[in-house]
Amino acid sequence: MPAFDPMPVFNQAVIEIRYANGVVYLDHCGSLMVALEKALGEPFEGSVPQMTAAELSSDQERLAVRYGSTSLSVTQTWFETLARFQMIVPKAWHEVARALNVEHQVLRCGVRYLFMWKVASREKGEAMITKLGLVRTSDHWNDLKLDAAQFVPVRAFINGKGHRLRLSVDVVEQKIKGYIAKEHERYALPVALLLDLDYAMAGPTPRKLTPDVARSFAVETWDAGRSMALRIGEAFEACQ
Repeated sequence: MPAFDPMPVFNQAVIEIRYANGVVYLDHCGSLMVALEKALGEPFEGSVPQMTAAELSSDQERLAVRYGSTSLSVTQTWFETLARFQMIVPKAWHEVARALNVEHQVLRCGVRYLFMWKVASREKGEAMITKLGLVRTSDHWNDLKLDAAQFVPVRAFINGKGHRLRLSVDVVEQKIKGYIAKEHERYALPVALLLDLDYAMAGPTPRKLTPDVARSFAVETWDAGRSMALRIGEAFEACQ
């Protein structure tokens, strides 16, 4: 059986900026698409804007930018570095905030990172999470006649400096369909340990959010999240 690799697979990163008073989207969705294509450059290509949202994507980079009357999101999957993601976020927000006049109307800015580690089976992954001991069970589970002490998915909410973090650790199973290029095979994990980190800016809303602040939030949370994932990966390895 191959040894456990403590280095996580960087599966997905998503930043979402929600805002109020973006109803002028319908008036500006087409011109905003043109502005975003120009600002983001090749290989981004836009699709036909819909009533609720429009999307541009860079298939080669597995990057997508989606905007509408209530939110902007930037998503990247299967990546080695987030440098390009962090470059796209402020550019996309600058264009959307300017066109829809929502820079001062931000209701939430959150970024989510998914890290994965390959395991042989769900049972193996559950045993590793239990052994890791991030959550301790009490004798009350025995009183309920539940066998819950054998496996406890981890859920935690943490108040950090300037942000709130929702953290979860669990086991996921994925059905992989279609052709997977050889360089992407390491991302296609049938069974995996999943670390899900969801950071949200703290503070009163609606708030002003500048492109520079949006980029800084993406950079700082990635640095913190990646460091946490590396430490958890090392802890999982010690559970072997």
